[in-house]
Amino acid sequence: MEANFQSLMNEITKNADRLKDNLSGIPKTVSQTNDIPFKDYTYRTQVFFIAEEVTAQEYADFITKTLHEPDKYMIVREKENWTQNAECIRIVDYLEKIQD
Repeated sequence: MEANFQSLMNEITKNADRLKDNLSGIPKTVSQTNDIPFKDYTYRTQVFFIAEEVTAQEYADFITKTLHEPDKYMIVREKENWTQNAECIRIVDYLEKIQD
């Protein structure tokens, strides 16, 4: 079971990295918003495999952090998928302000 979990996590990470690498900058739906200075932000992707309480707490902490620091983080997209064992996989694409 642990090997399957690690294999799945590796595959998710590999696919998320590949998707991120295929993007040329910020997705068009976000870059059309003219009032946000994107040059000061970096595009990031976070993957959460919510199969246990620890990961669910990490996801909750991440979302709470982004909500409490709107000047630093902007969520671009959040995608959810379910495994056959009813485990949730969440992929969050977001912008993080580059530190001066």
